[in-house]
Amino acid sequence: MPAPISILEATEPDVPTMVAIFCDAMEEDILTLFLNGHRRVDAVRRQTETLTTVLGRRFTHPTNRCHIIKAVDTQTGELVGWSLLRWEDGIKPDAPTESGLEQRDFRVFYGGEQKKKMFGLTEGKEHIVLGGLYVRPERHGQGIGRELVEDFYSKYDLDKELVFVQTRATSEGFWEKMGWTTVDSLDIDLSEWGGKGRGYGVHRSPQMLRHPKS
Repeated sequence: MPAPISILEATEPDVPTMVAIFCDAMEEDILTLFLNGHRRVDAVRRQTETLTTVLGRRFTHPTNRCHIIKAVDTQTGELVGWSLLRWEDGIKPDAPTESGLEQRDFRVFYGGEQKKKMFGLTEGKEHIVLGGLYVRPERHGQGIGRELVEDFYSKYDLDKELVFVQTRATSEGFWEKMGWTTVDSLDIDLSEWGGKGRGYGVHRSPQMLRHPKS
């Protein structure tokens, strides 16, 4: 029987463990290589450095428009999962002066396409983004992800809000069970970036919405 889990606010000392959980969760996702470097050792290093900086900034410069929670095993005190929630105003992002495609910068290209599609799906309305849900791989299937999502919904009364999720194809079923509906996907032909004839295909990231309860 899985150990009881407590859901708590994450703090700055949790950042290294949160980053490690994220890297474990994303290890098999090919986007890790395209976003962070084609050699896996370099990709993991860059991913660790980038996420450590980003998450650290969330704690050193806190805002009431972003919240991070953690799941802790109450028997061992181990941090076993975490999630991030942020409020978006729905204002259309400024178009970059030069696209990521023109720069040949996949990170810029991917982020721009993601924001553009999210704005189109939410129709310029204020909305919530569940920007991450990560659980230690060995603790999958124990209901930890569900507890994290339900804590956010209870704490911030999210049944009244439009909530957006962009996920991996392998996680789409989880979000469907939690009440989300796939409305589009961010589809990127990785062969345009990694080279033709090298086995790269189209990478699909489902984009999902959970609408307010009437």
